[in-house]
Amino acid sequence: MLTEFSSLSPEEQELLKNAPALITILVGGADDDLSEEELGKALKTVRIRAYNEEYELQFFYQRLEAEYDDQVAAIAQLLPPEPEERLEILSQRLAKVNAVLAKLSTETAYAFYQDLRTFATTVARAEGGFLRWITIGPKEAKVVDLPMIEPIAEPE
Repeated sequence: MLTEFSSLSPEEQELLKNAPALITILVGGADDDLSEEELGKALKTVRIRAYNEEYELQFFYQRLEAEYDDQVAAIAQLLPPEPEERLEILSQRLAKVNAVLAKLSTETAYAFYQDLRTFATTVARAEGGFLRWITIGPKEAKVVDLPMIEPIAEPE
């Protein structure tokens, strides 16, 4: 975890660690079809970020990488099969990230928030659309901007 994350409770650290998996299921399953392409792209993104991010976020993804697939499977298994119910539960869990981000420095909170948003967009674009047009479907478009997580202004 990030050095700054060590001041968070174990539950808060776990929530941040689960956020990418929650986003994968939320965005990828928005159309009620969490595809292999979306799962594969999410895992590939975690692996890339484990080696290409700023030091603190890179360390976060390095810790996440080894258990990411298991996290997604474990979370997905506990969710209801109905898309609307699943969306509501995932949105509620991700909304809890707001309180945790408020405990972090503005710089770290902003970086983490932006990272989650780009992660969501990457998952949403995984299937490619028709001839690379309309890569984000209408159901994914409703959640890809993570409206349940309050925007964090860029630090000065």
